[in-house]
Amino acid sequence: MMMSMWSFVEPLLEEAFFPACAPTYNGGRLPNSVEQLTQATLLRNDYSMWNDWFAQAGLPGQPEPCRGVLYQDASQQLQATVDGQGIGLVRRSLAMQEILSGNLVRLFEVDVVSSLQYWFVCPEPLHNSYRVRVLRQWLQEEVRLFRSNFESAGA
Repeated sequence: MMMSMWSFVEPLLEEAFFPACAPTYNGGRLPNSVEQLTQATLLRNDYSMWNDWFAQAGLPGQPEPCRGVLYQDASQQLQATVDGQGIGLVRRSLAMQEILSGNLVRLFEVDVVSSLQYWFVCPEPLHNSYRVRVLRQWLQEEVRLFRSNFESAGA
């Protein structure tokens, strides 16, 4: 991330991807091995991270899925996953609420860390102002709560 020397920059939250699906996907018969996952309907997106995930899960060389809809919006892919259209490689930050509510099931404990991250950025002269401090404290508390939720959910 390129910022001028006049900017205050602080990382807030890292992003990771993992496979998830609706509990009703495939009549409730969910893949229980990485090998079974290769035979499932894998939902695609512009991030093209299935290959990286399979390598992390011990199946290097597994190609990116090349059939089906290519979702260019992570929220649309997430909704298709919730709707049971296939297995999505979902962004943790977007999928967490669906996992906590039971609309999605995380399939494996393997994450692919993404280069996507959330940052707090503001002009350096303002970072100690009351309004910015309050906003920053609120964001930090939300991130702590989010991390606590995904740790307790096993996601």
